[in-house]
Amino acid sequence: MKSAASARSVIGFTLIEVMMAATILVVGFVGMIQTMAVSSNMTDAARRQTLASQIIDQEIERLRFASWSTISGLPTASTAITIDSQF
Repeated sequence: MKSAASARSVIGFTLIEVMMAATILVVGFVGMIQTMAVSSNMTDAARRQTLASQIIDQEIERLRFASWSTISGLPTASTAITIDSQF
């Protein structure tokens, strides 16, 4: 006759083991989803920063190739730049 210990090892996974495995999987999936959300936000911020850098570089190059009389005639007040909402 088989002992209780050897019969138990053949039965399979216990309910507690399955619940622990499911909990670990859920925590992993939630972590991956949060990572994707943070990554998406960081990509959006990087895209906006790159666009701002390109606009500034374009303005600096425009001023670099302008004559001194053109530069001295520019207004001293700040200029608002409107960015299209698709960016």
